[in-house]
Amino acid sequence: MQYAPEEEQFRRVLAGGYSYITFKFPALPSVAATYTNKQGYTPIHISRTEYPPFAGDGWGFRIGAPYRRCISRMMFRLKEGGLINYWLDDVIANHVRNTANTRDDEEKTQDKNLQAEEGQRVLGLDHLQGAFYLLFLGCGVAFVFLLVENLAH
Repeated sequence: MQYAPEEEQFRRVLAGGYSYITFKFPALPSVAATYTNKQGYTPIHISRTEYPPFAGDGWGFRIGAPYRRCISRMMFRLKEGGLINYWLDDVIANHVRNTANTRDDEEKTQDKNLQAEEGQRVLGLDHLQGAFYLLFLGCGVAFVFLLVENLAH
């Protein structure tokens, strides 16, 4: 085992016959920003097997805290539902996007053209506002019928 800066380690990995073992989350943004091309190909293999560096998370609550079970249950749901991993992937993707914003205008134009060709977009609030209008309309109609029913009796 030997220590070298991260750039040196990745350069050795790319040369072949060398493995670099490090923590996943500090290395992912560097690999995505530096060694991944616009089509998503990276010559560096990142293992899918994860080994937790610690046995668990520690939370401190006073004895008899009424919200301890709620927080434990919610943390379990977040971990088991995969939301934490999804959030971390999103944080890394945002970091890579912000790093990529420093490229010149020609590369930005090419990125936009590739995204337009894919045809997939992330749904935002402007895409879902019709559903919210229908929800509020339904609630309003139900409230009116409740008032009419209560006044009739």
